[in-house]
Amino acid sequence: MKCIVIIVSYNWEKWITDCIESLKKSTVKPHILVIDCKSQDSTVTFLKEKYNQQLELIELNENLGFGKANNIGLKIAIERNYEVTFLMNQDTWVESDTLEVLMNRMKESPEFGILSPIHLNGSGKLLDHGFYKYVTKDQNRDFITDLTKGDTLLEIYQSDFINAAAWLINIEALKKTGGFNPAFAHYGEDVNWVKRLYYHGYLLGFCPNCFIFHDRENHIVSKLNTKFNVDFIMFLNQLYDPFQKNILKPVLLFLTKQVVFSFYYLLKLRFDLFSQAIKNIARLTILNKFLKFRKMQTLPSPFL
Repeated sequence: MKCIVIIVSYNWEKWITDCIESLKKSTVKPHILVIDCKSQDSTVTFLKEKYNQQLELIELNENLGFGKANNIGLKIAIERNYEVTFLMNQDTWVESDTLEVLMNRMKESPEFGILSPIHLNGSGKLLDHGFYKYVTKDQNRDFITDLTKGDTLLEIYQSDFINAAAWLINIEALKKTGGFNPAFAHYGEDVNWVKRLYYHGYLLGFCPNCFIFHDRENHIVSKLNTKFNVDFIMFLNQLYDPFQKNILKPVLLFLTKQVVFSFYYLLKLRFDLFSQAIKNIARLTILNKFLKFRKMQTLPSPFL
């Protein structure tokens, strides 16, 4: 299978060597496409000096964020007739057989639109904290049971969700499902993508016999990751859920919640939190844009 690895980078110098060198040692030799979101460190210079002949680099004039930047690479993957594409966070690296195992499993089971390896933390001693939450949920009881009983593990375990730090995507599924919804500035875009994947009849799963390392334990929490932005991301995922028939319900619930918050924090003289609630209400003024994107949910490749 013909594979392209897409890495969206921003101030990547800490992880470049681990990430790229792991791909160079891979038993499958993919084309490596790096899309740099205007890094402020020496990322671009380092890539050009050390890896100029070993990867393709696209330099953006602005930081588009994870979803929009990946869409550039996903469009290229379709245009160049790749069969699969591997989305890889900049702070991850793979074992030598990871891509090969994933690609073989996807070739055998094309009903899976996304396959992911087991996500370990940067040291490799523990499961990544996010991945741990996904695989210990009810829908993954078979995996936990097989591990506990010492039974032979399946080649693929289906899951409701796995974050996009390491996704092998079936290009045919991508053509039907489309790329990331640009309404999501940062966070939540992978949740929406998985919902659309299931809407179009594909499955998501993970392979228990291959691994990535995700070095994110000590990341600085983004200012976007506040209570109010989480509320807004959850609202967007409800609004854009292709299985959601009554789109007024999430709008009214979100509006009511933010109005209650605004009055509460005003009475408490918490003007900073009051301001954030008002900003969330103001975001609804571009609801027409949201609804426009929602209408595109079922079209081929809507966000590429």
